[in-house]
Amino acid sequence: MKSSIESEVEKFSSIAEDWWKKDGKFQILHNFNKVRVSYIADVLRQHNLQDVEILDVGCGGGILAESFAELGYKITGIDASGASIAAAKRHAEESGLDINYINILPEDYLAQNCSKKFKVVFVMEIIEHVNSAEEFLATVSQFLEDDGLLFFSTINRNLKSLVLAKYAAEYILNWVPKGTHEHAKFIKPSELNALLVSNGVEVSEVRGIKLNPLSRTWELATRPDINYIGFAKKAK
Repeated sequence: MKSSIESEVEKFSSIAEDWWKKDGKFQILHNFNKVRVSYIADVLRQHNLQDVEILDVGCGGGILAESFAELGYKITGIDASGASIAAAKRHAEESGLDINYINILPEDYLAQNCSKKFKVVFVMEIIEHVNSAEEFLATVSQFLEDDGLLFFSTINRNLKSLVLAKYAAEYILNWVPKGTHEHAKFIKPSELNALLVSNGVEVSEVRGIKLNPLSRTWELATRPDINYIGFAKKAK
């Protein structure tokens, strides 16, 4: 019987060839990427963090990593799916981008690089796929330098997200492959903050992300009803 993490890795490995097909299975992520890049870049500018190395945990095929490599950042991207990392490496090479991609679990990367710290860490669209949010956030918190920023994007757990982010997105609108998400793994912002605080990291901001039905583009919102994005800061 497969473990939960093995099932998640297999799920994304099976569709890894679609990572860079903008009309494929990751179409919604390509559209979603624009708002998250804009948000993160704004926060980095506000904190004067233009010349730092970024660790992208759960980088998948490299959609977000490439966006920040194009902005001039040095990027290390890690992911448990070898097929996804292979797709990321191919596309980066085709795009002429130097990104350090590694096929490895976060806890194994930490064990091998225990003294390596980053000023900025991404955990985008990954928390809702891990076995234990508590263990995952405890691990990634250790990657941060003091005063470092952890950027996150995930899905709130409530009835609205069950109906729209799970059933409508997967079974009616076909925005993502069926079985992509488990509602029980969605996490409330208050739960996320509590887990981070226990590891010396505190959420600074949470913003909702919603779909504009007229323009069919994603935009920031005040309320984190379903999808939300934000950043947290590690204490000195």
